[in-house]
Amino acid sequence: MTTLGGGVVVDPHARRHRRRHLPTIERLAALELGSVSDVIMSTIGTAQLRPINLQELADSSGIGKPELLEELKQLVDQGIVIPTINSIENSRYFAEETWNSLVQSVTIWLEEFHFNFPLRQGAPREELRSRLALGGTVYNQVVSMMVGKAVIKEHQSTVSRPGHYPTLKGAEETEASIYLKKISVDPFSPPTNLNTDIEIVNFLSESGKVVRVGDGIIFTSEAYDQMLKGVEDHIHTNGDITVGDVRDMFETSRKYALALMDHLDQQQITRRVGDVRILR
Repeated sequence: MTTLGGGVVVDPHARRHRRRHLPTIERLAALELGSVSDVIMSTIGTAQLRPINLQELADSSGIGKPELLEELKQLVDQGIVIPTINSIENSRYFAEETWNSLVQSVTIWLEEFHFNFPLRQGAPREELRSRLALGGTVYNQVVSMMVGKAVIKEHQSTVSRPGHYPTLKGAEETEASIYLKKISVDPFSPPTNLNTDIEIVNFLSESGKVVRVGDGIIFTSEAYDQMLKGVEDHIHTNGDITVGDVRDMFETSRKYALALMDHLDQQQITRRVGDVRILR
């Protein structure tokens, strides 16, 4: 674009930037003198950790979409540009260097997490979202890319490195065994004041050996399954069940019976109607 005074506008959609900001200067030089490939790489590189889409690339470069798409396909084939999905036209793009930096950052973070918390299945997914600082759709695309490239492994609410398998060892295994024995003595009224390492208890919960039902109450999986079956059978026979029925059935206290039924409500197995529960 040429102005009335003879000046040349190389970026009609320029954003505010710091004075003498080198990446911006280099991008403007590429826009003025560079090839289509140079312009694409400079524009994507300036976007850094926020992947850019085709429309943004067209607006910033002034190059038509057909020409951009043709060049993008070549850059993607060369591995210089990394798309977030297989559809080149609908994807967002990272520069290879930026993507590699992002992968390295996530890898280091997860390896440090596994070192500090070896018994945990993985780091919270929400923490990964916070670290990536990407919007919903783009975040999901990036996570799918990292799973596909074996950078991370997804679990229900956590992410980990693919080779991470939490395992109890030595003293941890002994402590876990002692804990399970203690809560098995009176399985429907397990003690809640044990000083077992919380990381070991979390491990047992994640591995399905115990079930948390709230208020610090933790049943062995065998006791929980037995109580669940008892509740379901009682409702099938009688139509509903009360906390008192549960208390009497398992010869436990109201505290444990109420915690169990509240948990079953939360799991959408039962539903409270007045003072009774029915199956959903």
